[in-house]
Amino acid sequence: MSPSQSRRKFSLQTVFLILTITLFGICLFSSFTHVQVIVQFDNPKSKLLGFKPTPSDSKTIESSLHQFTNIETTTAISIDTEKSNRIDEELIPKKQPKHKKDKAMKQQENKKERKHGNNQKGKMISSAILEEKKSSEKTTSQTLDTALVELMTEEVNPRLDIEVVNTSMTFPVYDNDPYPNAAWPRLAWLMSFPNSGTSFSIHAIRKLTQLCTGTNYVHESKDPHPTPIMASSPHGPYWIDLKRFPIIPEDSYVLTKTHCDGFCNANAKCKVQKYMINATQFQLGCLGQKESKNNTKNSPYSPELVARAIHLIRDPLDNIVSRFHLTYKKFTDEQKVTFTNDAIGFQAFCTKMDSFQHKSDKEGILTLFHRHDINATDLINIPCWSDFYRYVSWHNNAFQVKAIMHLPSITVYYEDYDESQGWNTTVSRMLSFLKQNASKTGKIHKFKMGKSYHDYYTMDQQLAIWKLIKILSLVDTWEILKRYAIVA
Repeated sequence: MSPSQSRRKFSLQTVFLILTITLFGICLFSSFTHVQVIVQFDNPKSKLLGFKPTPSDSKTIESSLHQFTNIETTTAISIDTEKSNRIDEELIPKKQPKHKKDKAMKQQENKKERKHGNNQKGKMISSAILEEKKSSEKTTSQTLDTALVELMTEEVNPRLDIEVVNTSMTFPVYDNDPYPNAAWPRLAWLMSFPNSGTSFSIHAIRKLTQLCTGTNYVHESKDPHPTPIMASSPHGPYWIDLKRFPIIPEDSYVLTKTHCDGFCNANAKCKVQKYMINATQFQLGCLGQKESKNNTKNSPYSPELVARAIHLIRDPLDNIVSRFHLTYKKFTDEQKVTFTNDAIGFQAFCTKMDSFQHKSDKEGILTLFHRHDINATDLINIPCWSDFYRYVSWHNNAFQVKAIMHLPSITVYYEDYDESQGWNTTVSRMLSFLKQNASKTGKIHKFKMGKSYHDYYTMDQQLAIWKLIKILSLVDTWEILKRYAIVA
């Protein structure tokens, strides 16, 4: 081989080697670039560093790689881009739209306010003096106030509308029995709103005379086989404790207990249909008609059996608290913790019952508004307002029924049983009205005057209660209640 041929061969080998090295370098560079792209896309900090590839960036990278190599990159880039976006979303929480965020915060704040209001409601009362309500304790009342005011614009449901009672009406006084030729013994109703001294009254007359009294309620007869007072009325009324005491003589009246109707206790079952009743419905309750557990009603006894009535009265503020104390005895252990047997528990219980009335008895409240022209503000500051409505309505109906039946009647006040208030005069008056005499062996323990519960209410509440009572009362009802009234 000539020298010139040797030099040509060496040059070709050198060029080939250079080309090979160059191509190898290009391949190595392109592979390294692809890896860098994937690594940058996979880097969780890519967005935090300000790097986020756009679609145009991806196309540029893909085009450049294809210029130097045949490696397919489209799939790798698209997958890694999605992964990068997903990681970004996990690292940086989504921001809620401003209006949704504001709404959620407002709902949470309202929930906290309602909870705080309910927890603080009962704490406004001390055992001796009821403090004025604090602004933080008015949340529940303000909510109820708004609800009641809104109700004022709605229309009455005709199904619940009852004739309006003329509160200016008065009733005549009757001296003679309505049925002078009726058989003896005749009934003298002890008409009383529950927890106004009924049991003591019945017990006192029975012990002093050593004679039987009567009741509309079979479970109070104290006999395994209750005996009706009248043979002509087998379903009541019944003698009380007939085994221990003899039947009263002829020409005497049997003092017979009746709560009539419309007095249901403040609870979830005491809906307006049970207490917003007229005089006719009330009279049926006085005559022993009552609803059984299967929603059926028994037949009332004849009004001709009733000859007169003793109307028992107690201070409404004390009467309503006394009903709460009776209800307390039926509470579960858990309820007794929530509704303690004191002023704080009473206020808490009333808040619960008033809330139920406002939420679940909407039609009843509407009817009450339209029937008596009562404003929402008349009810806001009255604990257990529906119980005070029942109290006044009950006595209104009692006066109307006595007038309908032409019954001679006397009024006895709970406080009159106290020795300092003329116990002997009160009992003598009752016995004379019943045409009975005290037995020589008859004895009765002194009456223990129940305490006054006015300190269970704030002064503002007392004034609001008496305002409502005055609005609801008939003339005769107000005449017997005004001795207790507190006015501004």
